[in-house]
Amino acid sequence: MTSTSKTAIRFLLISTLCISSIAAHAQLPIITGIDPTDTTMRYDVAFAHKKMENRDEHEGIALQGDIAVHDNWRLRLAVEYISLEYRDTRPDTGFKSQKGLSDISAQLLYKAYAKGPNTLAYGLKVSLETASDDELGNGGTLLTPTAMWSRKCENDILIAPVLEWTYASDLDATPYHEKGDVNALSIKTVLAWEPMSPQVSWLLAEPHLAVDFGDEDETTFDLTFEYGLMFTETMAVFARPTMGSNDSDLDWSILIGFRQVLRNWVLFE
Repeated sequence: MTSTSKTAIRFLLISTLCISSIAAHAQLPIITGIDPTDTTMRYDVAFAHKKMENRDEHEGIALQGDIAVHDNWRLRLAVEYISLEYRDTRPDTGFKSQKGLSDISAQLLYKAYAKGPNTLAYGLKVSLETASDDELGNGGTLLTPTAMWSRKCENDILIAPVLEWTYASDLDATPYHEKGDVNALSIKTVLAWEPMSPQVSWLLAEPHLAVDFGDEDETTFDLTFEYGLMFTETMAVFARPTMGSNDSDLDWSILIGFRQVLRNWVLFE
């Protein structure tokens, strides 16, 4: 295990212990945060390790927060502190290392319909070119309109298809993107089992298909699994491995994190 990994794990544990002191204790229905249409306030702190297809390695501490702006509105902010080892494109240069902050992303989501077991939501995600170093970002601004539907079925089953379209023009080349345009359709489906007894936990599978009609002109497929466990009414730990297909830029990744759901916190009542 690298020194970066050890530091990241220490940071994750310390953050979990410190932040958990503000846990909400209201007797409300338990929310795990796995429904993509949910607008409840929450935050995630996670350690990430990614192995890319070109042998680049990515480690980081990922921070993601959902702000419940209103009952039907959610603002999601995300940023990551990254330690990246990547192959320089210049001949005979070998691998280089870079550390710093990633691009910041913000997504505004509106829950347009919620009746019975069905919920429909749509929104817009913006990834801003704010990385502390060019190699740690996407090389430009990305816009991603999104639409999603979720249905809670019998036997604690959740089904939630998510449709996204990502657009960017004239990106600079980075270890995460080729130079040029991105015009990609993304379809993923969250399939989750969320038993409420004897202890609240969840098991999730998320197949993800992406078709890029831009300069790269490629189709990729990734498969993600997730296991999570609520150890209090508002706090959980989770592990999220992902496997990439042969034509994907991602070889494999693992995300291990802590989540706190602040169920009774709303910015504007």
